[in-house]
Amino acid sequence: MDRRTFLRQMAAVAAGATLTRPFGAARALANVREIEDFSLSIITDKPDKTMAAVENLLQYSGLKLGNLRFDEVILPGVHMADIVLLSHNRLVNYKAQETSLARGVYELAQKLELPRQLDNPVWMNISAGQGPSQGQTANIYQKNALVGQIELTKDRHNIAVAGKRGEMVFAIRAGCVEVEHASCKHKTCVKMGGIRKPGQHIVCIPNEIRVTIAGENALGLDSLAF
Repeated sequence: MDRRTFLRQMAAVAAGATLTRPFGAARALANVREIEDFSLSIITDKPDKTMAAVENLLQYSGLKLGNLRFDEVILPGVHMADIVLLSHNRLVNYKAQETSLARGVYELAQKLELPRQLDNPVWMNISAGQGPSQGQTANIYQKNALVGQIELTKDRHNIAVAGKRGEMVFAIRAGCVEVEHASCKHKTCVKMGGIRKPGQHIVCIPNEIRVTIAGENALGLDSLAF
């Protein structure tokens, strides 16, 4: 399935299309219609299988999708593949399976045999929310606690934040925040480039650090590191 087909089918879901085909993980999500802003980011070596599985999950989830966005990037080198889920601007530990949404994503991870180390995988992000706009501030979180804020209006370098396993060093360039250096093994966050739109995120799971562009219009996770 290509991107256009995926977005066209998901647009039908967002418009309220009725779907009847069964899917185990999605049935568990039938009662989470209140969740509107979310981001599901996946590193995988099976992009077609992943897209089909995510399509099924969203079709039968009962989610109010809002504006749907899909991004896909090939990541050169070796990376630890896994899934990152955010809901309403909060990092969700789907492996704890504390909610029906988390249980559905946990089943998706099992279906895709994640986590595991991969060569030259594909990074995929599916997010739903309002339309994008330019952000003015980047918020830095450790786990889900706010530990700092950075204005995006002036260029800056060497903004160091201590994490669980080392430092992440951020820079501001032309209204974007990006990672200059990270202590994590695979440096995925460094390779992904900068973010500038409200709701976009860079997450480093080993360091438990997340930077988010502040604003009312949430989209999704645009960069991640395992």
